[in-house]
Amino acid sequence: MRLELFDDKVWQMALGERAAVLGILQAVKPALAIEIGSMEGACLRQIAGHAGETHSFDLNPPTLPVPDNVVLHTGDSHQLLPAFLTELAEQERNVDLVVVDGDHTPEGVRRDLEDLLDTAGESSRRSEEHTSELQS
Repeated sequence: MRLELFDDKVWQMALGERAAVLGILQAVKPALAIEIGSMEGACLRQIAGHAGETHSFDLNPPTLPVPDNVVLHTGDSHQLLPAFLTELAEQERNVDLVVVDGDHTPEGVRRDLEDLLDTAGESSRRSEEHTSELQS
């Protein structure tokens, strides 16, 4: 029996990255997850399959069908994410998992991470960073 990990031809992550994301999802079982940079939506489907509620931020909506527990935020994550995180903080809701795979420039990744970390009212957050070339 082959795992979907190997068979998904749309998912653009390398096999090792896929395995890491799936392992984290299985261990964390997030109630609330965020994906920044959903592209076609292959990773988004995996996140939604393990999370109670998933929010996707991308310039364009995914091309694949979107699961019912996904809320799409279409536009620039640098504009949309801070307001959404403030709304969650006001509701005293925690984000359990974030996959940052949007703007692949060091400045863009840094800005997404700073937006995530600067939001007040959070007691816990785990983050998996797909972009590996973040420079200081």
